[in-house]
Amino acid sequence: MAKQRYYSDKTVEAVQNLIDTPGSVQPIMTSLLQIVEILEGEGAIKTSTVHTKRLMPHKANRNSALLNGYHMRLNLAKVLKVGANRNELSGAFAIEISPFEAEANEQRTAYIKLQKSSKELIAPLTSLEDLLCLGTNHVAGIIGSASAGKKGCIKSITNARGLLDVEKMMKDPEMKIMMIEGYNFKILVWQCEATWPKLPDFFQRALNANNGITGDPTEWDLAMLLADCFNSMADSSWDQAIDAAVSQAPASEKIIKDIKDLVQIHGGGAPDFSYIREQEAFYKMQGVSYRLGEAFVKSIVKLKLDDYHPMSAIRHAIIACQLTAINEENGIAKLISETAVKGLSARTRSAMINKCNNELEAAHTFLSKLLANDRISQMAFTDTIGILRVRYGGFILDIGSKTFEAFEYKDTGHIIQLMLQSVHTSMSDHGGENGPAVNLPDVLKHGYHYKAAGGAPKDTQDTKDVAYTNDELIEPQQILMKKGFKLEGFVQMKKCEPQRLDGVFKISKFHGSNIELIEIDILKDDSKLRRAKLEWQELQKRWMISTGAQTIKMGEW
Repeated sequence: MAKQRYYSDKTVEAVQNLIDTPGSVQPIMTSLLQIVEILEGEGAIKTSTVHTKRLMPHKANRNSALLNGYHMRLNLAKVLKVGANRNELSGAFAIEISPFEAEANEQRTAYIKLQKSSKELIAPLTSLEDLLCLGTNHVAGIIGSASAGKKGCIKSITNARGLLDVEKMMKDPEMKIMMIEGYNFKILVWQCEATWPKLPDFFQRALNANNGITGDPTEWDLAMLLADCFNSMADSSWDQAIDAAVSQAPASEKIIKDIKDLVQIHGGGAPDFSYIREQEAFYKMQGVSYRLGEAFVKSIVKLKLDDYHPMSAIRHAIIACQLTAINEENGIAKLISETAVKGLSARTRSAMINKCNNELEAAHTFLSKLLANDRISQMAFTDTIGILRVRYGGFILDIGSKTFEAFEYKDTGHIIQLMLQSVHTSMSDHGGENGPAVNLPDVLKHGYHYKAAGGAPKDTQDTKDVAYTNDELIEPQQILMKKGFKLEGFVQMKKCEPQRLDGVFKISKFHGSNIELIEIDILKDDSKLRRAKLEWQELQKRWMISTGAQTIKMGEW
């Protein structure tokens, strides 16, 4: 059966040509405005006031990450500090949800999965959603989260019950109107996506690019821009790609050649430049957007580790640590100095560097094959490879306690073991157990039954009360993470506890200030495993992080 056509051949071709026009030929926002003009001429766009209950993010938003609950709250805190202004929401575009049930359910399923894993930061569906948001997603999302009574996390926007402060939001006259009535959207009819499947993604990329104009692009924005410029050229040339990138971001001229070397030599290879795209997806998933700093970028690019091998995997482990740093100064991540990076070139560290690079490369290949065989999801891949890089970076530089995990790994076997446990859980969650099997590389097999040497991280009893600020995004889970506790992490009760539960437990759920634990015992049926529910303060006081290993099945994955 031929595909249904909703517009003339001339219109279809004109819009598709604009979607396919690379940024090196014409700025993406110029192309978007031209598309809008064509669609308005076809009567395919209407303007209407939309209440946020009718909206959910398009499944392609932010590389399928959709929304970030912490970013929404940061933005709200900043908006309420200076005052809301509906006139600034010029990027408010949405598209009608498909009338075909299978496509509509695909959109809903993506959102429901996000909401369930959001740690109570994102609102559930209202059943009134008939539009997919392409721009101002975080504005719509935070209004929905406030209406649904979700957690505040940031002190200035949190009420006495720990929830988003609706009363404070309603005191802002512009915010009050948006919460009660909604705000103006340009709405594309559903036939637009049916005709041009890449149109929603194009709109979001253009609108995100426009939102970033207020500040210079980060080094990672430039890396992505360079990769896209290089790929868009008929006769790919790095010199032309640099010229195109600088024309779109003039302030980048000073650092662009170092960024080019990073992409060209250590990006994972054209045309995918997978290392660059994976890093961007991971740090966006973490909700951070720090600059690396010119000195850091130069030190990474110029670092000499081997006469013949680029050692890209090591460099990206260090970059992942810096991109997700807890501390910053003037928007620049403050974790790893260029001096620390240069120190890795010491001959005494060569054997360790080679070992780590080999393991990281093998792990990347292993995880990529699992993803290609549909045994884990794209989100699980992004999260697993990202955290793996952070852990290796912390291990290599002896700064594990300063990363967001706040834990020093004594051996890479421990890191690999945790990766395998994460993969096992991800396969189960994804339903990927029946896909084509993938063999674990030999260099990673020492992680199967790794037994950690020494004790757990430092005692967590010293938990002084702290007055947290907007920028710290602190909630019980964040406090626990700084102490080394994390979701899917392993814990055991301290020996000094009189009513002690023996054995190792896994942190299975965070429910606000409540924690759920489940016993780890491969000899028991799931129905026989012991479970515990406790307040987060009790976890800090009576439990400690366990370095005991969960036994993992041998063989194929």
